[in-house]
Amino acid sequence: MTSYADEIAVQQARDNAEIACMRRFGFANWRTEDLGTAPPLADNASNMPRRYGLTDLAEAKEYGYRPPHPGRESTPPPERDAADAVTVLQGRQGDSDVTSFKGEALPEGGCTGEVNRKVGTLDANLVERLSGESFERSQETAAVKAVMGQWSQCMKDRGHQVNTIWDTDKLHSPAAGTASSEEIKLATDDVECKTTTGLVKVWFDEEAAIQKQLIKDNKSSLDGARSRRNSTLSTASAINADTR
Repeated sequence: MTSYADEIAVQQARDNAEIACMRRFGFANWRTEDLGTAPPLADNASNMPRRYGLTDLAEAKEYGYRPPHPGRESTPPPERDAADAVTVLQGRQGDSDVTSFKGEALPEGGCTGEVNRKVGTLDANLVERLSGESFERSQETAAVKAVMGQWSQCMKDRGHQVNTIWDTDKLHSPAAGTASSEEIKLATDDVECKTTTGLVKVWFDEEAAIQKQLIKDNKSSLDGARSRRNSTLSTASAINADTR
């Protein structure tokens, strides 16, 4: 899976290529959205602190189920609805393709088309699908069902009626400004019951076994995905180095 840092590097290269293209057609002040100002809680969708729900006891006791470090809002890009800018960016005017702008030939598909050909994109469809499949399948294994039942009984003993870890979402309000004392208790009990039952370790081991098999079953396709990813990252690195 692609890390957040690599995602930002590729998007930065795409932005640099877009800006260079737009400037060639007279948009000297063109800029793109600020990057990296609101990083996610995880490096990627698999290697995340809360793949199996809340697990950090200190966070539970202080924040309940809320993230401890909410991301900052990024600065929005400038308005892009000027007709000329849209024409150059997309290579289209209304429903028609446009091949030139003020006497200069436009790249096919406008500057966006040029960026796609020059930099490309990170295609994580396969790995994300396999990651999702392993996550869903792991929950149906006998081992995870058994330990989830133990966790549920532990929570029941503490006054919470929940069958799976996902049921805790129904017992607190994420819309509230801060976590209530009830939410703090629920979150704390949740993590402590995960610890006493060993739920996370059992679940992780079951999912890891499924993922290893999926990797074997899809090795050729995954090798191709990795090769394409590495090629895109190499291209992005070169473009970003040239614009420093």
